[in-house]
Amino acid sequence: MNHAVDFSKGICQYKRLKLSRNIEGHVFTAALTTDQSQTVKAHIESFLPYMEVLKGYKLKDISLENRFYQRQLMQEGLLATDPFKSNLAVGLKLSENQQLLMSFNDLDHLKLIMTSVDESFDELWQTVDILDDELSQSLEFAYLEPYGYLTSRIEQLGTALNGEALLHLPALKRTGFINAMSESLGSIGVTIKPWKSDFYLVYNTVTLGRSEVELALLLDQVVDKLSEREHAGRETLWASEGLKLKDKIGRAYGQCQFSAVAEPEEALQWVSELMLGEAYGLLVQSSDILNERPLKWAALLNGLSDLAMEAQDNKSLNHREKMQRRSEQLQQIHAQWKWRG
Repeated sequence: MNHAVDFSKGICQYKRLKLSRNIEGHVFTAALTTDQSQTVKAHIESFLPYMEVLKGYKLKDISLENRFYQRQLMQEGLLATDPFKSNLAVGLKLSENQQLLMSFNDLDHLKLIMTSVDESFDELWQTVDILDDELSQSLEFAYLEPYGYLTSRIEQLGTALNGEALLHLPALKRTGFINAMSESLGSIGVTIKPWKSDFYLVYNTVTLGRSEVELALLLDQVVDKLSEREHAGRETLWASEGLKLKDKIGRAYGQCQFSAVAEPEEALQWVSELMLGEAYGLLVQSSDILNERPLKWAALLNGLSDLAMEAQDNKSLNHREKMQRRSEQLQQIHAQWKWRG
């Protein structure tokens, strides 16, 4: 290659922190009646307009009337309770920049979810900490010494803080190094598991015994270490299999342009190859698209699922319709890139 290459580009797709809280004096969500859940939700919402930190986020209610969109949120891990099967006042508020999500009467009375592509877990925690502090000035959260914050799940005892990151690790997968990393991470309370195609979820499994800051720094260290290993693996793969990789990426580029139908698994694999092609400098984003809005791979990945297709139309689609719609999505993705290999 005679052009600039960034082997580390696009490894981390997003980082996400989830903080669960319950209001003192109320039973957990699973035991609430409809009226009680409405009281809890109204009680929390009554303080939100007066929180200085929230004024910059411009929160808006998310309608859960779209059954398919609601199922998509559940698939993405942003919602656990099915509002159509629950008698509770389940609610969601999303910030204008789509970085902050607040859920009410899901597994717990309140959950704060912060998501970012560029910020570290430590930076995300600093924002969540401010939100938590402001809320605690008006709300008394359930807390018990020496265990910490009380939530609906025993494994959440302690900080009730969970972090996760979605990583693109094709080199570690192909070299088999991912298995060794998985074993070593388990010993420090962090899990890495396959998501789809060449993508892996990294998340903490322990919330007790570490402070929030310690947990955030640990997750940052894990993501950085995996990213470093993936970067090195990409270099090694290019040095040993450069021609084969270029051919595979080029084929995926053509499939995205010309396929008439696409299954979810193959579509994700083609996009994975395009992402690797970007890192190797074989693909460059069209300048007019880049100037308008930088491409975010995470949004494109979620948009290729069956539920995303149905959520967009708010109706059920048969298998062929989903495959055709997915191919149209791939063609749109293809149009944002130019081959320069």
